[in-house]
Amino acid sequence: PGSHALHPEMLHRLQALIFGICLVGTWAAGQRTSAVVSVPGQHLSVGALQAPGTPELPTEPLGVVFASPCEAPANRAQADGLFALFVERGECSFDKKMALARLVGASVLLVADTLNGQYGLLAHDRSTAAVNMSLADPCSVDCQAGHGEIDAAAVDEAAVLRGLPGSCGDRCASKLCAFSGRLPTFSGDVAMRRVCCVVDQTIPMFLPESLRDGSALPALFLSYSASQTLRSAISNKVPFGTSGGSRLSGPILLSEAHSVSGALLSSVGILLIGTLVAAIGALLAAWDCYEESQHELPSSELQPEESVALTVPMAMGFLLMASAALLTLYFILKAGNRWVLLLLVIGFALASAHSLALLSHRLVSRLLPYQWRNRAVLCGPAGSVPVSWLVTLMPACTLALVWLIWRNASWAWLLQDALGGCVCILFMRTLRLPSLRVSVFFLGLMFLYDIFMVFLSPLFFPESIMVKVATAGEPSATVSSTGECERWAGERMPMLFMVPRWQEQDGSTEFAMLGLGDVVLPGLALAFCCRVDLASISIAHKRASKPACPPLFGYWSLSVIGYFVGLTLALSANAMQITLFGVQGQPALLYLVPCVLLPAAVRAAYLNESTSLWRGTILERPLTHANSQTQACCDNAVY
Repeated sequence: PGSHALHPEMLHRLQALIFGICLVGTWAAGQRTSAVVSVPGQHLSVGALQAPGTPELPTEPLGVVFASPCEAPANRAQADGLFALFVERGECSFDKKMALARLVGASVLLVADTLNGQYGLLAHDRSTAAVNMSLADPCSVDCQAGHGEIDAAAVDEAAVLRGLPGSCGDRCASKLCAFSGRLPTFSGDVAMRRVCCVVDQTIPMFLPESLRDGSALPALFLSYSASQTLRSAISNKVPFGTSGGSRLSGPILLSEAHSVSGALLSSVGILLIGTLVAAIGALLAAWDCYEESQHELPSSELQPEESVALTVPMAMGFLLMASAALLTLYFILKAGNRWVLLLLVIGFALASAHSLALLSHRLVSRLLPYQWRNRAVLCGPAGSVPVSWLVTLMPACTLALVWLIWRNASWAWLLQDALGGCVCILFMRTLRLPSLRVSVFFLGLMFLYDIFMVFLSPLFFPESIMVKVATAGEPSATVSSTGECERWAGERMPMLFMVPRWQEQDGSTEFAMLGLGDVVLPGLALAFCCRVDLASISIAHKRASKPACPPLFGYWSLSVIGYFVGLTLALSANAMQITLFGVQGQPALLYLVPCVLLPAAVRAAYLNESTSLWRGTILERPLTHANSQTQACCDNAVY
């Protein structure tokens, strides 16, 4: 009604505010602490990881001073200009290394990952024979990434600590090798030992004491290969404390890494995928109801699945089944039975093929020649199958099979997102919420379910149930009886939307992820809002032959904006590590349910439609000249 129209200026301000919140949220979700260390004049740069909470990096050229990991040199003569203190990892805490950097007047702390600590050697201990050296953690090497055999008796301890470059093949990303846990094989004076590729990794440095007293300097952690590359690039290395207090090596330049864009784009990608699938699925579900009420669908195009109106008892049953299924999966995985993950993968492939076939059937039926639309083919035990179903089922099964076989390929996330979207849309077209009352009750139950399973379950179980199940397919490494590390490549949960961050860590790609349930469940409320909007279309639209579409700022559009904002808040909270009981993860429904339901409730109160929306009687507004029987079939209001 004209009396309730929002002022255009108010709409523009509201829109600007919403998009401002979303941009800030997606930026926070994409923030990283990566940095780049470069050597001027040599066109060389290496990556590093900045310690969380430390100050911004200086932009001026820095010299480099080398020191022992935890001991201040006896001669601490200050060098001219700004410099970075370069120390090795191990022997003491990061806070003690930070105190050493402040003591010698450094501007930046550089901590290099080395093999000394991995072999259990101290800086002053260099007497261990190479044949007797062994890694403290055999899983710090990956034999699948490269391996080889060397005569340990023919190399000295210094060569081992330099990483035996080139000894484990060309596939080794770090270019460094270390002994595996396998015992040496002796033959006379020869002691053959297996060497494997060192896992090149950067770890976050935690500095609680330095951050608490505000004395922290900018601090960077360098991986094995990065520290070796930087050392070799700086030619005039002189140990600090000699030659009259040591002159500076270098210079080097520090800058923030621009890889933030990858993480930011992945967060934006997840945000757009979730919002679009929820909005489009809701629109299609409401459109089915509208077309059926108009008798616009021929019998050959009607979907075979039945649309079910959710009731309060059904909502309680849904909660019980979801809880039982999640707990069962948790205990099976906790017992080490990973075969259940393969069953989930196969189940997802079957469900996605079924969903894709059903969703594409209507379009294919309209494209087929008229004489083929109602023709059937005899298919053995399956009996007579319409041609239209064969045309849709075969490509759908092919795509699902391609994903099943190549699901771990670098491009498989695209196909997984497309198939997951089909599953979500079919679910939203099959299950309907008949009123705001049922919507609030059902989503309220799932709201509490999500919070309990993520945040509160550690109070009753050893860990978060939802996090345990969600991360059960991650790669793992264990030490076998032979002393070598056995790695399991992992099996990603298929019920996820995924967008890669294009940032390699430990040879794998990180993904931004969103569960299908975080799209489907709020999407049911979006579908209800869209049905309400379509029900508000007057008979004049039909008489004027105008296409039916939701109003610009109706229930559906406002709820879609609410979903967008809610998902942005969830991504932002995850990026800022807002947590409870130390759980690393966010219950997305904590943010999505209020953000989806509140806009609809506010608009209903503004238009004096709260009672009819709560009871579902608002759906009884005449759509067109459809008979009451068809209308009742579409509405299915439950009081």
